[in-house]
Amino acid sequence: MRDLRKAMGKTQAQLAQKLNKPQASVSRMEKQSDMLISTLDGIVHAMGGRVRIVAELPGRPPLYLKGLTELVGTEPRGSARAPTDRRRAATAVSKR
Repeated sequence: MRDLRKAMGKTQAQLAQKLNKPQASVSRMEKQSDMLISTLDGIVHAMGGRVRIVAELPGRPPLYLKGLTELVGTEPRGSARAPTDRRRAATAVSKR
C-alpha cells in the first residue's frame, strides 16, 4: 500500500484525510502483510483509481473479477463500483 501511495505522490496525512481516518491508521495499514479486498478497494478509490482482479486459469483467457460477485470475460466492462456487501463470495459466471 505504501508503494501505491508513494507512486501517487501522496503523504500518509493526505491519504488519511481522503479516507476520513487518522494518519496513524494509514501507517498501521501500510505495515499489514494482508488486508481485505474491500479495504484495498477503498484505499485505491481514495487515490482516484480502481482495483481489478484477474484470474488466469490454464487453457482459458483471463477472467476479470467484476465487483466481488461475478466474473466477466477478457474485456472488463465499465468502471462500476462493487456492491456494498463486499463479503459475498465470488461466483464464476461465464461471459455469454
